[in-house]
Amino acid sequence: MVKFIEAMTAPEAPGETIEKLVGVYRVLIPHKIAAYTYHLNNTSTITDAPTIRSLKLALNDEFEDWRDGEMLIQSLLETEDDVKRAAAHQQRLEAILVRAGGIAGQGSIGGPMPVAEEVPV
Repeated sequence: MVKFIEAMTAPEAPGETIEKLVGVYRVLIPHKIAAYTYHLNNTSTITDAPTIRSLKLALNDEFEDWRDGEMLIQSLLETEDDVKRAAAHQQRLEAILVRAGGIAGQGSIGGPMPVAEEVPV
């Protein structure tokens, strides 16, 4: 995740606003929404009511942030080159997250858990 955050925050030049926004609104926030939704779907309505409420509040905030950020991105995509830059940066960041095992780690969003190596006793 350190590599992902570094890559997401790396674009600093004035001409890299598209990349900066893409990192947050097309990669980070959608992955957070997926992780929160996964955890929400795996809670017990009997024992996890406070967790469910918290996750729903967080999801609502994330959806609003995503919507507003996507509107900003779309307002900046004026040429084919802009679209290519956005897609290329998104692809780079997504690849880093895949290598990291996702935003919450391997096995956290429905994928298989990594197989633990047996330690000889």
